[in-house]
Amino acid sequence: MVPVKNVRKLPSSALETAGLVLAIVMSMLTIACQHPIRVQNWEALSVVLERTACLGTCPVYTVEIHGGGLVEYFGTYNVDARGSRSTRIDRNRVRNLVQAFNSINFLGLRNRYAEGCTDMPTAIISITFDGKTKRVSNYYGGCENKASGAQVDLDRLAHEIDATAGTTRWIKCGVGCATESPK
Repeated sequence: MVPVKNVRKLPSSALETAGLVLAIVMSMLTIACQHPIRVQNWEALSVVLERTACLGTCPVYTVEIHGGGLVEYFGTYNVDARGSRSTRIDRNRVRNLVQAFNSINFLGLRNRYAEGCTDMPTAIISITFDGKTKRVSNYYGGCENKASGAQVDLDRLAHEIDATAGTTRWIKCGVGCATESPK
């Protein structure tokens, strides 16, 4: 074994400083890797949620939220209101929804996710803005009991899209709405 001579031990404050610098650099790299949605033309913005069938009674429908606040719904199967419906929401709710996309780094996600089980519904989420479109398919039902990760984030985003659009009024709306004339 060769003895090591003239090795100078760094003071703990120097190690703390180096650790702090490393933490700052890592944070900057993480932020730089994110792809935030920055909408220039809100009137051309479109958020679409498509829910597909499963083996059971999963509701099958598509809802589209436009940047100006128009909500368009089309119910297909296992919903109280089949066909087309529409409503309007406040534009600020649309802006808040875009922030939800940014909070999960939607543009940085893969295009497809799937759990290792069968007979689950798929939620297909897309956003179109300023001539760009990103679409992500999430085959997810919670069978793998994940507490976090992209699939859980996408499921929460799908529920937020539903809440923003108010789809409950058409999916499970009770007496009357399913018989009103489509718009």
